[in-house]
Amino acid sequence: MAKELIVRIRDDLDGNVVEEFETLPFTYRGVAYEIDLSTANVELMDKTMKQFIDAGRKVVKSHKKAKSAPGTHLRPPTPELEQARRIRLWANESGFQVAPQGAIAAWVLKAFAKAHPDERMLVHPVKMPKSKAEAHDAKPAKHIRARMSKRQRDVVRVWANANGYAVAERGYIPDEVLLAHHDRKAVEQ
Repeated sequence: MAKELIVRIRDDLDGNVVEEFETLPFTYRGVAYEIDLSTANVELMDKTMKQFIDAGRKVVKSHKKAKSAPGTHLRPPTPELEQARRIRLWANESGFQVAPQGAIAAWVLKAFAKAHPDERMLVHPVKMPKSKAEAHDAKPAKHIRARMSKRQRDVVRVWANANGYAVAERGYIPDEVLLAHHDRKAVEQ
């Protein structure tokens, strides 16, 4: 016995079955749509939209963030950012080498606090895990699992089966396997 599957495409505007069609994406009032139209209805949409397109402006989306001029900010800096800027300035003037951005070393923060005992510290050092157990607490398997794509899960399954872990082709990947794979990646980097 043979099965035959017949797929018929209907024009979304008039509902007629069409042999040739085109899927047109468009955006209206911030909402993206797409519509499957016959050749005749594509021409009708083109003709209808032409007057609006001719009168409108084309918007080109940029994937790059706009860089502001030095010293200008899109929003006012927070007290923490202001204090971090003052700490960096003080540290560089005091002979410490501090990067222009990023975390400030705890020993630099302590030195600043000692030199400025009246100032309340708003900037705090970043806590780093000290042991492997704390590293697992910092990045539990559920957080690793939540950020994985299907392809990444498949890579983990292949790696796990090649390294003696029993993992099914589909379904749940045990926490110990995710953590072992994550640790392997951390060691390789």
